[in-house]
Amino acid sequence: MNINYKCDIIIKGKQYFKIMPKGVLEMTESVRKIIEDVNATMRLEGMPLTLEDKEIIRKCLEGESTFEAERQKIFQEIKDLNG
Repeated sequence: MNINYKCDIIIKGKQYFKIMPKGVLEMTESVRKIIEDVNATMRLEGMPLTLEDKEIIRKCLEGESTFEAERQKIFQEIKDLNG
């Protein structure tokens, strides 16, 4: 189910999420189910997904990015933080 209205969330000058009412990310039902399953597993380990985590997974599942590209971005962010 897609809703036509949405707003953009800006974090550190970057556009990250398309948020629908009540903080739900816009996505297909199958992608939503996969993210819910991953989140449930991560929550059991005490590490629930953030909205940013969910958006990264959504982009990868919908072909906007790849898991490897997103993994490299995370490594680069860590590298930049540690100098």
